[in-house]
Amino acid sequence: MAEQHHQTVSIETVTLQVKDLEKVSQFYQEIIGLSVLSEDKQHIALGIDENKEPLIILTAEGEYELVTGPRNGLFHIALLLPSRADLGDVLKRWIEAGYRDIGASDHGYSEALYIQDPEDNGIEIYVDKDPSEWDINADGSVNGITIPMDAQGVYASRHEQTPKKLPVGTFIGHLHLSSEHIEAFDRYYHEALNLRQQATLPNAHFYSYDGYHHHFAINNWDVEKMIPHKDQHTGMASYTLHYHDDTLFQKITDSLLADNRIISIENNVVYAKDPNDITLILKK
Repeated sequence: MAEQHHQTVSIETVTLQVKDLEKVSQFYQEIIGLSVLSEDKQHIALGIDENKEPLIILTAEGEYELVTGPRNGLFHIALLLPSRADLGDVLKRWIEAGYRDIGASDHGYSEALYIQDPEDNGIEIYVDKDPSEWDINADGSVNGITIPMDAQGVYASRHEQTPKKLPVGTFIGHLHLSSEHIEAFDRYYHEALNLRQQATLPNAHFYSYDGYHHHFAINNWDVEKMIPHKDQHTGMASYTLHYHDDTLFQKITDSLLADNRIISIENNVVYAKDPNDITLILKK
């Protein structure tokens, strides 16, 4: 089911700049359920043991200034699980760890849990409902809602033995960003990345490929609190998009070039900047 909505692009890796590498890494291992794939004194790559590419890379290369989300441009990184039982496992693990500040929503097309990491970067862990349950318009756009999640039902769906790690098949399903430049992001998503707008909420827009509810979202709900990105800030430093359509990859590369967003191109890997001045890495 997941594959049909992620044929065009995979959101492969997000790099976070952090002040306390050990503390943040411990959170992602023990609370989120990721494994260390590689590490050195300044970097820790976290993901699923069986996967080649990390989902999240933590870096502590400098004396970063702590800029908490969503002021730093990241609303949340959303990890998509294979099943509702896996979401029940996560909920059980968080409750047993003593976390009480947990968000839990039913969006019509998904059920989602929300939590903040120790440096206030947002994390969503969710499971999609079957597309037959989605509210899909005649033009293919998907309507969403936000109502309380059936937490008891999700909890009851958990596996008999609760694993300590996220399961094989977990990947980044979408990214939700924050920006005062929401109109610039509209142009960026439409014209540069060739995404389709799927839904609009007050001061928030949702975009996708392949008829998905959203691969990206942007909001300016806390625009008065936004801080212009600087390389020495904590938070998201880069995100990597892996395109599986060579023609689209070239079209996007050309659009980014025309918009003067590209920093460099090395071995068919494109390094560019998004409207928040965050590094966007594209590969095919």
